[in-house]
Amino acid sequence: MSLNRYIKVPSVQSGKFNLTNLNRIDFDLDPDQVYDMKNSWIELNMNVTASETTSGKSGVYKVKSVMNNHPETKLENVMLVKNCHLRSSKNGMLEDIRDVNILRSNLSDLMDSSTDQRGKAYKEVGHLFENNGLKSSLFRELHKEGNVSSRDVQAPVRIKMDELFNLGSLKEFDCRKLGRCRAHIELDNVLTFNAQTEAEMGGTVAFNDVTGANNNIVTLTTTDSFDVLEDSPFWVGQVVKVNATGAGGAGNVVDQYVKITEILYQADRTVRITFDDKLPDLTGGQSYTVVTMAPVPADTVSFTIDFSELVTQIVGNPSQMADKLTYTTYSTEQYNANGLTNFQRLFQVEPEAVSLMVMFPTDNNGVVSSNDNVSDYRLKIDNIDQTDRNVKPHSPLYYNILNDVMLDANLAVANLNEFSLDAREQGEDKRTTGVRLLFVPAKLEQTQREKNIQVSINATGAGVKLVNLYKLVVREI
Repeated sequence: MSLNRYIKVPSVQSGKFNLTNLNRIDFDLDPDQVYDMKNSWIELNMNVTASETTSGKSGVYKVKSVMNNHPETKLENVMLVKNCHLRSSKNGMLEDIRDVNILRSNLSDLMDSSTDQRGKAYKEVGHLFENNGLKSSLFRELHKEGNVSSRDVQAPVRIKMDELFNLGSLKEFDCRKLGRCRAHIELDNVLTFNAQTEAEMGGTVAFNDVTGANNNIVTLTTTDSFDVLEDSPFWVGQVVKVNATGAGGAGNVVDQYVKITEILYQADRTVRITFDDKLPDLTGGQSYTVVTMAPVPADTVSFTIDFSELVTQIVGNPSQMADKLTYTTYSTEQYNANGLTNFQRLFQVEPEAVSLMVMFPTDNNGVVSSNDNVSDYRLKIDNIDQTDRNVKPHSPLYYNILNDVMLDANLAVANLNEFSLDAREQGEDKRTTGVRLLFVPAKLEQTQREKNIQVSINATGAGVKLVNLYKLVVREI
């Protein structure tokens, strides 16, 4: 039986937080405890509110999260963190990684298969389309049957410690040796919430005709059946608009707004909808034909980060304190090439660096490493060419170097599709068009002094713009 237990550590700062100016969050770790960082995570507790004025009603509205300027990119939770560092009172700075969201999200695209990426989507702040063509959300509890109203929920967005820090993978992070430790994160303004459109919520659905005298028309039944209830686009508490063509002297129903109060999934797999405001009465011989119901999108969507916590697992029976701790971390260097088509730059890299990964953020708000303009590149380390020819992206030589660099970092390559999953597309495995991943990897060796690395890149068109160097370095405390 495990003696480990979970403890929630509140952030030093009180909420509410946002992604622009109130975006720095700190957590303090007890110097008398040993933490299982592998099973610890940061929770950003978020609320997403939505409303509309067209119907005059208040319902539960579906929302979607998109990356600013890049709606095609699937949002992962780690993308919300721009910079992070981990500091101890006895040993100073342990890790300090800038643009950690670019580093980790692109590495995860290499390490996670397409199936793994889709499997993790349910807990990410950004969701993919499901197989039924609909999008789900962490921030809505939708009741597809019965009479209990759906509701908006405050949902925790979890960012695992091993997604931020290399030390986050330790099963025993010993603060008895390190002293009081502080984890700091700076959130990045990459996220916007919008209302889901009518089409994204299932579009217009046909219902059976209503015939005969009736002065209480508050139920309608779908014409088509649904193999499973999850395929139904309706939920209790949803605001919809009803349209129908009057026959036999009955007037037309034009955009009558109602709110669903009950849903019944019937034996023939049709869905019976009950709503609050009845349709105009029918007398004998009158009827409604071409009856349809369509969801009403929200007009306004906003979100807040109400508070944040670090959920830690305390090791109940820790090992004896080690004399020293050897670990790896990343240091970052950033450069703007301003569209050069012949990029040449000399970088000085730490003596303890063992590998290098160059990434190309698409712009100041971009997270995916991509540049289709790069035609080839070459690296020199201390004036020695690392290859006998220029390396072309996505060539066999490119993949060979990339695989070696990932293995040196103890990371396994499981996916070479090289396209991020597309958040806009429906289907089992859609890929973002025109956003192909690109890296410039290099193997290094520990040296007695700084290494001089010359990066030469040939490009066409818009050339090379933003460049991030991520250097894997060995540290010892």
